[in-house]
Amino acid sequence: MAFALCITLAGAASLTAAAESEEPGLNSYEEDGKNYIYYIDEDGNRLTGTWMTVGEYEYYFTDDGYAVSAVLPDEKDVRLGQNITLVQQEIDGKRYCFDQDGHKRSGILYPTSKDESGKRKGHFEAYDEDGVFDEELTEKLQEAAVYESDSAAIRELLSDLTPEKTEEGNSCYPPMPEGTDIIVYYDAFIVNYCKDKAGETEVFLGAVTR
Repeated sequence: MAFALCITLAGAASLTAAAESEEPGLNSYEEDGKNYIYYIDEDGNRLTGTWMTVGEYEYYFTDDGYAVSAVLPDEKDVRLGQNITLVQQEIDGKRYCFDQDGHKRSGILYPTSKDESGKRKGHFEAYDEDGVFDEELTEKLQEAAVYESDSAAIRELLSDLTPEKTEEGNSCYPPMPEGTDIIVYYDAFIVNYCKDKAGETEVFLGAVTR
């Protein structure tokens, strides 16, 4: 069976599943749409059941010796600008979030999943500076980010984040045909609003992970 070469991770060796490297350090291979990431210490042992910081990223290696990681984005995801996938994992009674490269994430995120038809659904989640799930802030975000609701609440909750850019265009939202679509790009997700022609009402239309 042939396996694709992996997407090279920062500081990681690239190889195939058929020949796992025993070189010390961070190694990985790609198989069936997922990165398999593992760490060999100086004594030749694979790390299991522990955290490890490599460069600027923190990983958690489970008992099977692989880092927690999400599946890789598929071609449709990439075409839609969704270059990051996320997965949640409970570790020692605390909930964390990791991306497809095994990096522990923090801050406000927008994890998505696919239903049986392939349609993506997502919601806001918040993680503190240590990467631990913030239940209170998550609840506030999800209550505010309701389709067609007034945007004031979600904008306030996102106000500490600095957008990378904002784009405006003609409305694609039928109830406001002469309004303005507003797309706000943040580091981890994109948010869509629509403002009416008079500029008096703005509604939240959705978000997507990047």
